[in-house]
Amino acid sequence: MQAGYLPTNKEALPKLLNNPQDVHNFKYRKLYTCMQQVYKKGTWLHLPHKAAEIQQNLEYGSKNILRAAHQQYLQEIASGANPQQTLDKLVEESYQKLLNYKQ
Repeated sequence: MQAGYLPTNKEALPKLLNNPQDVHNFKYRKLYTCMQQVYKKGTWLHLPHKAAEIQQNLEYGSKNILRAAHQQYLQEIASGANPQQTLDKLVEESYQKLLNYKQ
């Protein structure tokens, strides 16, 4: 576990999920308790085709939107704009861009 490995064989994982209280490390005990809840109550979905590419495009697009808003904020403030009004405006604009983002 210290190497970031979660046991995934058919015998090990159920034992950990059924008995998370037996795990000595507090962080891992919480992890297995959480996983136990997900297994009991969660719904499993398959990742869409090209999920990694979709995630990367979304992250890149989101960062670009927020980076542009930050630059615009700095420019407007340097020009004497009201910081709070500028922030409010850019937050709303960025939020709308994020909602409507398409690759």
